[in-house]
This record gives sequence, C-alpha cells and structure tokens, in this order.
Amino acid sequence: MSGNRGLRHADDGTRVQKSTGVTQSHEVKNHGRPATGHTGIKAVLEGGGSGRRGLRQAIGSLCKVLCGLGLKVNAEMFRQAKHNGLKNTTIEFWKVLFSLLKQLHEGTTSVSTDGEIGSQIVFVKSVLWYYGYGSLEFYQLPGDGSEGSRELLLAFSWLLQRISLLEQILYLHKAQLKDTVLHCTCKMNDTKSWQISEHSEQHLEKQIPDIRCIQWLQGKLDFRFKVLHAMQQAKCGATYKIHHYTRGCHTGQNHLSIMEVNLIQDPSSLNKVLHTLESENARLDAYLEWKRLEPIYWHWMESVLDAKLKDNFECAARPLNTSTNDCTHCSDDCPLTEIGQLTALVETLQNELQENMSRLKTQWSARVKREEKKLLDEELFVEKLKKLQNEVELKFASAREKWRRTLKHGTYQLLLQEDPFQVKKGTSSISRNKELHGNVVKASEMVADLQKTESLLQNELTVLQEECRNHLKQIAGSLQGIICIPPVKT
Repeated sequence: MSGNRGLRHADDGTRVQKSTGVTQSHEVKNHGRPATGHTGIKAVLEGGGSGRRGLRQAIGSLCKVLCGLGLKVNAEMFRQAKHNGLKNTTIEFWKVLFSLLKQLHEGTTSVSTDGEIGSQIVFVKSVLWYYGYGSLEFYQLPGDGSEGSRELLLAFSWLLQRISLLEQILYLHKAQLKDTVLHCTCKMNDTKSWQISEHSEQHLEKQIPDIRCIQWLQGKLDFRFKVLHAMQQAKCGATYKIHHYTRGCHTGQNHLSIMEVNLIQDPSSLNKVLHTLESENARLDAYLEWKRLEPIYWHWMESVLDAKLKDNFECAARPLNTSTNDCTHCSDDCPLTEIGQLTALVETLQNELQENMSRLKTQWSARVKREEKKLLDEELFVEKLKKLQNEVELKFASAREKWRRTLKHGTYQLLLQEDPFQVKKGTSSISRNKELHGNVVKASEMVADLQKTESLLQNELTVLQEECRNHLKQIAGSLQGIICIPPVKT
C-alpha cells in the first residue's frame, strides 16, 4: 500500500541472534509517509491526548468497516489484544479471523460460524499457512483459544497488508447492478491439471470398488451436468432476449440489464436496491476514512511488535530450570530451544550444499572442457550458440507477451454487440464501458475462447478414450475362454 506503513512480521523470514537465541522480527519500514500526519503520529507514539484520540479514530474506522461486513468488533478488543488480554478477547479474535477468511475461501470448509472454536482455529491456521505466514508462535497457540490475542492481532494486521484483506472482502460484497459473467482462460492449456497422479492411481488400485456403484455415480453425475447445462442455456437465452429487445434504451451499454428490467416490472423493489446501495456507500465511506487514518494504525502496530520483542527478550534473559520451569512468560513448548536446533541444522545443510556445489562445478567444468576439445571449429560453435540463444529469447518473449494478452480471469461485463451510433461517431462502446465499469468482454470473444477450450478438452478426451480402449484390450486379451463384445455405438 503506497503511502502507508507496511507490517512485515514473519513473512519474509526472521533473524536469529546467536548470542541469546532470540528471534527478532524484521523492522517495520515506512514507505512514503505523508508529512501532514507526522505531528499526529508522533503524538501517538509519545502518548499525547490528541494522539490517543487519533488512534481511537483509526481503530474505530477499522471497526466500522468490519461491522459493515457483518462482524461484531470494537476498539477495546484491539487494546486488550496488544497486552494479551482476556480469554474472551482471544476467542472473539479467532472468530473474526474465521469469518473473514471463510468468505474468501467459501466452499473449502464445512465448519460454520456457530461451530466449535477448535475447528475454526484449525481452519484459520491452515489458511494462514497457505498464504505463507511464518510466525512459529502463532501456530503454537493452544487449540482452545485460551491465550495469544497479541499473536492474532499481528496475524490480522499481516493479512491486511499482505493480501489486501479488506479490499477483497469489500469486492465480494459489491452490489451487482450489471449483467456479468465469470470468465477464466488461465488454465486453458494446462492439460496436466486433468491428469491423475501416480500416487492416486496406486491408491485406486488398492481399493476395488463395486463397478455398479461407479456406473451409478457416473450416470448421476452426467444427469446433473445435463441439468446444469440446460439451466445455463435457458439463462443465456433469456439474457440474450432482454439485451436484444432493449437495444438503444441505455446510453452506456446499448441495452438494459436483467436487474433494470426487473425494476421496471416491479418498482416496489427499488427500496431494496436503494437499501443495498446505501449499505455499500456506508461501507465505502468507512473504508475511505480508514485509509485516511491507516498510517496511525501501522505506527501503533510498531508498539505491538516492541511489546512482543520485549517479552521474548525477558524470556530469554531468565535462567531456564528444566526441573522447576521458572520461566513464567513461556509455555512448556518454548520455541527458543527449537529455533537454536533449526539454526544449527540450517548451517549444516548450507555447508553440505556448498561442498556439493563446488564438487559438481568441478565435474561440469571438466566435462565442458572435454566437449570443447571435440569441436573442430570453436568460433563457429560460439556463433551458432549465440544465434540459437537469441532466437530462443525472442520466441520466449513473443510467447510470454502473447500469453499475457490472451489471459482472462475474473468477472466481466458481457457486451452483446457494438453500438452502431457510437461506431459512426468513432468511439468504441467497449472502451467507453471500460472507463465506466471496468472489465468488459464482447460476447463473440468469449464464444471464441469457449470454443477453443472445447476443442482442447475434446482432443484430450479423445486421447484418454484411446488409452482406456487399449487398456481394456490388454485386459480382455489376458482372459482365457471369455469373449468381450464392445457396446453398440449410438
């Protein structure tokens, strides 16, 4: 985030101090801090009255955004989390993280917001691990949510800066007023994604399921696909009729959307749409206020990191007695010993890697020299090599540029056809819609992409069918006294 203070807690790694064995987080850097907020931020760090008011406003604006997304949070939760407050604060923070991350990963878990706190904690830890959060203390938090509110505050702030958590959630809650389609060509040529791995094949060979059950499931799946395809075709047909019959009624996209037609038929639903827009405007106003006060929040997070480092240094300075365990700031599984062991292991692996690299480098150098001696004309070889390298680089650059232009991913506003009035004036309706609404795709382009995808999938299906046919022939050839008759082609 430009102009804001980024929090880098444990994502980019940690520095291990050998003398004490204490893990120190990376320094929080300030990129482009506005000069106008320097006085207020300095007051926050010094604990002045106006600074505290600014901090309360910053955290209050963040809570306002979260409340607009349906969460129950307050500024007192953040204050208690900084000092590792009550157990209720920790549990509430776990629930907030679970609610936010579940919206981003809808369908990946069956745990509900009213489910057990242990299942929610496991889900949050797995998602943070997926995004690359590297704090060891976070993953060692107990599964009952009894402690660790400060670690949760740091993880929440890391998500704000690392994956733009608020922006993604606000995008999910965006009011849909136009007709949009989901379009993705990122994995169109990735045939490996459809192949079964060797591990899966071995697992399937060990299990011998009932063939009738597999046929029943296959038939049920085919039926569901046909129903879904028919419903999609009916929806596309109805959308086309609406766009075709309302041509010329809209200056922006040359036709009315489905929601606009519904509003014309049922004017009483305008109140519901108006309420939706007012709610979205309130969320966006709160988000703009949060962006204005966000630098104050990140400076306050510096004090949260300092408090954590202070506790770590106090824990390391205390003499550890394994018989009595006098270290009150550490749990039974204190990570300091494990960090020292991991550091020694990393150093050993680095030394072995250097030795292997030097040995392989010597071997390859000797091999290259032997190959060079075999060449009669070294200058011609070098010239050909440079020419081949240049050709390969040009082809790779052209392929990357072409691939980058053809990739499409996300939600697009579907445009049926060009506005003839705009074409006569010399202005494209696509360029105008891009300025007004963002991503726009023509129906003809999307049909061409889908036809290309269909062709690739059909070719892949043909290859798989041929492999299955050969496999069945091998099985049939190994059977003695049995005649296999293939099914009649329909």
